[in-house]
Amino acid sequence: MHFCADVEKKKSTFRNDSYFKEADENYKFGPEDTLIGIIISSVCILGVTIQSAVVTGAYNIKNIKGSVFGALILNETFGQFAATVFSFSFFFFGLTLYVFTAKFGNWLAIVSHSEIFGNISLIIFPIILGSHTLMAFNRFCASSMPFSYRKVFSPKTVIIYIIINWTVPPVVYSYFYIFHGLTFQFLLVFAISVFDIVTFIILVTCRRKVFKSQSKDIRKREINFAMQVLVQGSVMMFVGMWYVSGYTFLPGKRLDWKIFTTTTLSSTGVNCIAPIVICFFNAEYRRWIISLIRKRRSGHSLSVVTSRVSDKF
Repeated sequence: MHFCADVEKKKSTFRNDSYFKEADENYKFGPEDTLIGIIISSVCILGVTIQSAVVTGAYNIKNIKGSVFGALILNETFGQFAATVFSFSFFFFGLTLYVFTAKFGNWLAIVSHSEIFGNISLIIFPIILGSHTLMAFNRFCASSMPFSYRKVFSPKTVIIYIIINWTVPPVVYSYFYIFHGLTFQFLLVFAISVFDIVTFIILVTCRRKVFKSQSKDIRKREINFAMQVLVQGSVMMFVGMWYVSGYTFLPGKRLDWKIFTTTTLSSTGVNCIAPIVICFFNAEYRRWIISLIRKRRSGHSLSVVTSRVSDKF
């Protein structure tokens, strides 16, 4: 199937490159491509919805708005949003709507220029990994060096970190990929995992005595923080291993579907999972979401009561 062959376009990989070359040469558009477009487009729509909620919360929640943590959340989410939008553009307009546009000569010509979308995705990918690494480093510093944390992550230094995040990783990644056919995503995934594991150990062991002397609310916040660290670290480790060899564990004989599931679908899905972790384990986000639900319910109840009163008169 064309969706994997065009989007990946790797010079060297742990998989059989001859498979992709053969798929390109013998490619014919079919119903499966439309199905792939529908699947990825649906995941992207879900991802944009969740990402929009995270960004809205970062600008409206009092304790997060204008904070270092809020800036890091926005940095992480904007990278995921960019990747999701580009994925949606290719799979929705290029594959899902191909059946409707083909009779017009495929006027969008997206499929035939899929390497552009693939190259843009390769540029955005290290930005996302860099933002995850920066967030993991932030959690590590917050737990291991509470007294010097404000110096390491001051408002000015965070701006510098974010600028570096959006400039250095894409350039370095592109250089090694274009000229050497190498990628360093697993190095960043390994760094994220190490930061998260060490942070979790510090939170549940080294600072245990400190927790006992704190209030119930502070202990609860620290536990939530530790759980967020554990879940995000576990997700990154799983995705890294799943991307490399997950297709070997999937049932069936269709290699194209296996590779699609462990690469394109998984990478798109991660951009949805990461914001969900933030909303679920962050107390400020939970309270904000609950308050919105309550306001909506109370507003609905008020409109019902007003309608009934007006009917009496």
